[in-house]
Amino acid sequence: MNTGNYYFSTRINGTFEEGEARLREALQAESFGIVSEIDFKSKMQEKLGATIRPYKILGACQVQSAFKALQHEPFIGLLMPCNTVIRESEDGVIEIAVVDTMMTMATVKNADLKCIADEVRLKLQKVILRIEGELE
Repeated sequence: MNTGNYYFSTRINGTFEEGEARLREALQAESFGIVSEIDFKSKMQEKLGATIRPYKILGACQVQSAFKALQHEPFIGLLMPCNTVIRESEDGVIEIAVVDTMMTMATVKNADLKCIADEVRLKLQKVILRIEGELE
């Protein structure tokens, strides 16, 4: 697992479609549902006529945690869902990343959210570990 300033990621071999399927399966295994989906490759082509490598954002939501967060912070929906990215890199390797919720929640000055964000963070880290084959 690689760690960036605001995300956790991994690189895998295979097709974009295989990587997306692995991401979806890993999210489901950690009780996340997909609530939004943006195919950036198609959108860039449609809106700008630009060609980019495959790039998709899946918005994932762990409903129990989202409900708890809403009880403590009425506008927390501005920071939801948890975005995940799958992209094909320049070298053809598939990169998958998930947001680090602790970084997202750092902007919210509400101590009650720290536990919730930490729980979600651990689940998102497990998503990456599942994709890497470290968890079953």
